[in-house]
Amino acid sequence: MEKYLVNIRFNYFDISSDDRNSGARYEVVTLGVYDDINVACKEADKALEMIKSKVDVIRDGDKFIFSGRFFPDYVYIDTGAYINKPYNFECEIKTLNYQSVSDVIDNIKNAAERRNA
Repeated sequence: MEKYLVNIRFNYFDISSDDRNSGARYEVVTLGVYDDINVACKEADKALEMIKSKVDVIRDGDKFIFSGRFFPDYVYIDTGAYINKPYNFECEIKTLNYQSVSDVIDNIKNAAERRNA
């Protein structure tokens, strides 16, 4: 069974008052897990539109569009190249594959046996 995880990662730099905790920071927001790739794309697009309403972007028009299988298994937009701020964000849709732990162990054992044969 496949589901689709939508995350946005915000990257920024922070300077604390004591300077010991200064440096690069990030926060990851999970928008949701969806059963349908098209719904996941639409939800990611909604989030991108909201972000664009709050942040000036140099280039506009990126959209998540599903056009077959992902390679390797996600769709990714990185705004570092076109956001004109001291921070950026990355949005991804990642395929989650739910499997039985027992099945995975059996597959691993079979692979080991093939290797040793």
